[in-house]
Amino acid sequence: MRWLEVALRQTDKTAAFVLGLMLVVITLILFINAMARYFVGIAIVGGEELARCLMVWMTFLGSYLLVRTQGHIAIDVLSLVLGPQVQNTLKILISVLGVVISAYFFWLGLELTTRIFGSGQRMSSLPLARGWFYLAVPVGMGLMSVAFVQTLAATLTGLKQPVIADFSLPQQTNTQAEAVQEGNV
Repeated sequence: MRWLEVALRQTDKTAAFVLGLMLVVITLILFINAMARYFVGIAIVGGEELARCLMVWMTFLGSYLLVRTQGHIAIDVLSLVLGPQVQNTLKILISVLGVVISAYFFWLGLELTTRIFGSGQRMSSLPLARGWFYLAVPVGMGLMSVAFVQTLAATLTGLKQPVIADFSLPQQTNTQAEAVQEGNV
């Protein structure tokens, strides 16, 4: 399972970078489009559609990272009351259910994407096939399936899972924060 963890760590880093890049691109597109409409009186053709498409991709790639870091919203009251052995069993059950559901949605998304690409449909204001919009579903759900398999394996073997802090900015120490406040940095 070590090879899977190495591959997923690299996928995690790539997905986190791509997600950050998408957020910057969406922000720039919408900002420039709003400024162009307000100051020049023109709208950038395809800007909003591209931002919408990137938002869908962000949702599915972000869901993959949330599965990897156990960051999805969870109702954990029951698991906190239960003992460690029952918590472990519950985590195994959730992982198995996650694999089944995400694999099913991967299959449905793949069928839909294949059908859309095959139909030759184009986006309304961009010179791209509409299938690129739908491709986010099988890519995201496929990654989520693999992430749930890895979570299941980690739960069974005791491997450490990544946490959200692995993808955030480094934390400042108190002395660094004080130096910034005083203007010494």
